[in-house]
Amino acid sequence: MNSRSGDVYVYTLSDPRDGAVFYVGKGRKRRAWAHEKEVRRGKEKNAPKAAKIGGIIQAGLTVKIDIISRHYLDFDAGL
Repeated sequence: MNSRSGDVYVYTLSDPRDGAVFYVGKGRKRRAWAHEKEVRRGKEKNAPKAAKIGGIIQAGLTVKIDIISRHYLDFDAGL
C-alpha cells in the first residue's frame, strides 16, 4: 500500500520511570499517541501493553514516545 512521503513511521513506547522500551510499532498520523487514549477508554486489546500503560497513568505520568524512523511505504518500515 502506498503512502505519501514519510507518512509511515516506526515508534517505541517507553516507561518514563526507567526508560525501558515495552512496545515497538508502525503507524501513521497520531497512531503512536493513540495507545494511551485507548487504555483510558478501555479499548486497548493488548493486555500486557494495557497493563503497562495503565501503571504509567496511575503513577501520574505519560508514556514516552520516540519516532525512530520514517518511511515512504509500509513495507519499508520492516514491521
